[in-house]
Amino acid sequence: MRRNLFLLLAASGFLALAACGQATPPDGDIALPADDRAATISETPANSTAYGKRARARVFGSDGERIGDVVAWQGRDGVLVQLDVRDLPPGSHGVHFHSVGDCDDLDIFKASGAHIGAAYGHHGLLHPEGPHRGNLPNINVGADGSAIVEFHSNLISVAELHDADGAALIIHQTRDDHQTQPIGGSDGRIACAPFRGRS
Repeated sequence: MRRNLFLLLAASGFLALAACGQATPPDGDIALPADDRAATISETPANSTAYGKRARARVFGSDGERIGDVVAWQGRDGVLVQLDVRDLPPGSHGVHFHSVGDCDDLDIFKASGAHIGAAYGHHGLLHPEGPHRGNLPNINVGADGSAIVEFHSNLISVAELHDADGAALIIHQTRDDHQTQPIGGSDGRIACAPFRGRS
């Protein structure tokens, strides 16, 4: 009887360890990588929400200079976004996912199109009929012009950032009030990070 109890406890411990192992992202630590971070996605996902897949992009200011990086990790119930930027005006800024991975029209970044999902829902995390899929929280930039932030969105997937025409993370001039249509009163586009689409 004791031996059977020991075997049962050992098996339970093994299953618990196996379950814990599955909770760790396959690529390990989720800190921003230190290497050159061109916009890319890790291995082609087996499905549209493959756990642990990531998309990475460089963030460009209105003068075309690289001012940071963004990484989007696919979790079980959404995407974890990590943003590390510098050389921005201090204060609160709206951040959204836009529908096209094009940041080539410097100073205006209109080539990135509208917010992802704007045609199918209202803008704003606080809108009673929103939000659409491109909505994200504001970021707060410090007096030194830098911000390192992390937030989660269950509205989008990494695969959507790499659809046929890609996507872009846009940082706006002022804060998003999360209610006003169509962009929460967040004004012009001052930084852009292109996630390139699949050819």
